Amino acid sequence: MRFCKKIIYKIVKIKFSYNRIATKLVFFIIYFLLILNNNIIAQNLVINPSFEYHSNCPIYSKDISACTGWNTACDSISCIFSDCLEEYFTDCSSIGNRPPNIITAGYQYPRTGNCMVMVHNRYSTLYHYRSVIQGTLKTTLIKGVKYYMGCYVVAGNNSGSYTDNFGFFANQQDWANKHIVLAGSNPLFTISNPLNKIISDTFSWLKIDGYFIARGGEKYILLGSLAGSNANVDLHVVNSNNKNTNPLYSYMYIDDVWLQQAYMDTIVRIGHDTVLCKGQSITLHYGVPSSTSQYWQDNATADSFVVTKPGLYKLTYDSFGYKLIDSIIVHYDSIIPTNLSHALVPCIFPYQVSFAATSNTYLWPDGSIGNNYKVIKPGNYVYAISNGACKGKDSFVVAPSRQIFLSLPKDTTLCEKDTINIQLSLDNNYLWQDGSTNNTKQISKTGIYWVTANNGDCVASDTMYAKFESTVLFHLPTDTILCDGSTWDVNLNNIPYGLNWQDGSQSKHYQISIPGLYTVSVANACGTSKAIINVKDSDCSCSVYAPNAFTPDNNGLNDQFISQSACSPMSFEIQVYNRWGEMIFQSNDISKGWDGNYKGAVCPDGIYYWQITYKMPNTTEQLKYGTVMLMR
Repeated sequence: MRFCKKIIYKIVKIKFSYNRIATKLVFFIIYFLLILNNNIIAQNLVINPSFEYHSNCPIYSKDISACTGWNTACDSISCIFSDCLEEYFTDCSSIGNRPPNIITAGYQYPRTGNCMVMVHNRYSTLYHYRSVIQGTLKTTLIKGVKYYMGCYVVAGNNSGSYTDNFGFFANQQDWANKHIVLAGSNPLFTISNPLNKIISDTFSWLKIDGYFIARGGEKYILLGSLAGSNANVDLHVVNSNNKNTNPLYSYMYIDDVWLQQAYMDTIVRIGHDTVLCKGQSITLHYGVPSSTSQYWQDNATADSFVVTKPGLYKLTYDSFGYKLIDSIIVHYDSIIPTNLSHALVPCIFPYQVSFAATSNTYLWPDGSIGNNYKVIKPGNYVYAISNGACKGKDSFVVAPSRQIFLSLPKDTTLCEKDTINIQLSLDNNYLWQDGSTNNTKQISKTGIYWVTANNGDCVASDTMYAKFESTVLFHLPTDTILCDGSTWDVNLNNIPYGLNWQDGSQSKHYQISIPGLYTVSVANACGTSKAIINVKDSDCSCSVYAPNAFTPDNNGLNDQFISQSACSPMSFEIQVYNRWGEMIFQSNDISKGWDGNYKGAVCPDGIYYWQITYKMPNTTEQLKYGTVMLMR
């Protein structure tokens, strides 16, 4: 191959005469020599250069070993302090590790295909973590031969800082999964990004490339931040409000890596990936005017190409079968329409103007940035809109407020013969809870009343509760008989108003112990009501008695604890409790007694407590209680 090149170079240096036969002969010889060497077509020596092939689906982004031909070559300092920091993003990774939505470094599509790799750097005064990836070549490099190597990079938009520290190193040693030493002031670069050229573009992919002479035997290439921790690294900290950023961290995506033998010193360049605004154009140039040996992606052979729409644009320079190719990707941004009316009529101040979340960025008159802006008074408001490369301005006018002031009467209580008359403004349309639409309403019944007002721009509503009462209707217990020496407690807690007894007492728990007529008066805003009860006395000879001991030993004598009475009670209940307050017997039948058992088990000897509630004819309800001794 080098023999062919020397012959070509010598021939092209000859001062040709204008003899047509000699010229044809020279080009025939060149063409013949190039055909003889079928290796003249440049071959990318990088295995899996776009990271598209993987041995399995890397669920987690750090599974770069799944990427065919690639692995980690971790900086020894990074591996001591933390995991190696390179990450592999594919179309089958887990959520958050799948392009374009990547949690760690931020939103980004691969330059080509569906996969890409990210390297991660952390800068500190104490230490410098950095991640490095290693690719395997298809064949070893030849000593003394010139090679052309490069890739595309773009900064992650969650980066807290940007750096110029990136490059390549062609290596003879396999450093996969091994600690490499990067400390020191001499960068370990074969080809590097220029010093002080900060890689900060988070949208357009930047080409980094160059030539080098092989030492011979190189089988691997390293990509990443290869400058030592003491090297002159230019770092730019981003002032960002992004909660995902940390000023110590720098993220960089990598895609489309190549290493090929260089047959010519000329690099075909038509520019870097770029972004245009809708309506803009860009002219791509190459410095060989109207050369028939060059052609664009549409086979046009002009020395320039005008780009007016997004896409992949490619220039191929064909020198007797050896093809030099460069390409760029052009994206187009446009300001997304806001659909905001230019005349706004607020219902109330402050009034918030809101836009849906898009890729637009808004700069408001007060210098604030965001999708929302709070307007506090009428006026003309001008705001700036940007979306990537696109910038513009728009405005809106805010008219005086058309707020509806709507107020129904407060919740109220009235008497049955009263009414509430409501009259509202004639400026609005109304809808009441009953479907009526008048601006007036007469209320005479208890209920909840609401109304909605609408003036074409604003809506308001209000609600009220009206309660209509009559004089209080209540009832005392029926006339009753009071046993000699007993007391009757009259409970009137169900009456929601204050009351007065005939003796001036206002208690709702009134105790009667003397026969006679008792009067209660209850008043509200609508009037006063009275009720009378007649209480008579009686000797109440009918009573209930209970023994103080029993012996449940099944001998037929005193085997049950049972109460007795000479009369038949109208109501009856007996309850027996043990010493812990647990009810162990209950009955509403006066003829049924307790046998000294509980839940089928024999109760121990001791004292038990009982309570009997009963009511005899023409008497009040009576309550008795006591103890009984259980002895077996």
